[in-house]
Amino acid sequence: LKEARTTRAELINTAKEEAQVEAQKILVQAQEAIQNEKRTAVNELKEQVGSIAMEIAEKVLQKELESNDKQLQLVEQLLKDTNIK
Repeated sequence: LKEARTTRAELINTAKEEAQVEAQKILVQAQEAIQNEKRTAVNELKEQVGSIAMEIAEKVLQKELESNDKQLQLVEQLLKDTNIK
């Protein structure tokens, strides 16, 4: 009877240890999955922000360069700025 109790206790302890190891594995996998999702979300957000910034810049340039005078001023300024001294 004493031997049966000892065996029972050993089995319970072994099961607890295995459960803890398995729980730790699951926790690590969940943390890795969260990090991967976070990286993916950040990358998608960066792409969206870049696209929005480009659209805004395009609209600003279109508005700024609506007239021929403004276009000529820009070209002249660029030529003046790039003039080798």
